[in-house]
Amino acid sequence: MFKNQDLRTGGFFELCIQVSESSKNDIVQKYFDFFWNQPNVEGPFDNDLKPINKIIDYRLEGILNIENVKIPFINFNIKEENPIETGSYWFDISFYITTIEKLFQIEPQNWDEKSNCPKELLEYLLQLMKKLYEIHPFKLALLDFEISGEYRIEDLKNLDFVNWSNSILYIGKENLDKVNEENLKYVKILNE
Repeated sequence: MFKNQDLRTGGFFELCIQVSESSKNDIVQKYFDFFWNQPNVEGPFDNDLKPINKIIDYRLEGILNIENVKIPFINFNIKEENPIETGSYWFDISFYITTIEKLFQIEPQNWDEKSNCPKELLEYLLQLMKKLYEIHPFKLALLDFEISGEYRIEDLKNLDFVNWSNSILYIGKENLDKVNEENLKYVKILNE
C-alpha cells in the first residue's frame, strides 16, 4: 500500500496548520515531536519506507493506524522565507484520496464538490488539531481537500474574503480580533 503509486494519486485530504511566524522553529519542533511520538503513528520514513532520523524536514512519509486501518500519509513542514518577517511556518498532514477511498471502501467521487472523509479519520484529525493547539496556539487550521496554502489568518481581516471551498477555518478565541465580523461565519473557535 505504501509504495503502490496507483494509490498515491488524486490529490490530498489535508489538515493544514498555520503554526507561527517563520522565524519560530521551536514551536513547530514541539508539534513535530508530539505528532511523531504518537503510538498510532509510524515513521518518519523516506520514499522507500526506510526509517529516517526524527528531524524536521520538508516532506516526511508515515503511516497512521486508525481502528485497524493503516493509512499512508505525508507530513509537509513548510517554512515560508520570502520575506521571513511576514512568512509562516506550516505543518500539514496529507492523505491521498485514492488511498482513503481504497482503504475505507468509499466510491470514487469528485472531492472538489463534496468532501467524503471517513468519520474515523476526520475525528482523529480534529482531535489532533486540538491537542496541537494545546501544545502551542496556532494561528489557523484548515481541514479539507487540497486546502494547503489557500487561506491564512491574515485573509480573514479582509472585507472581500471569499471562502471558495466552503471550508471551516479553525482558530483560537484569542485570534477573534484578526477576523472581520462578516467573516466569522467561516470560522470555528477551538477553545470556547
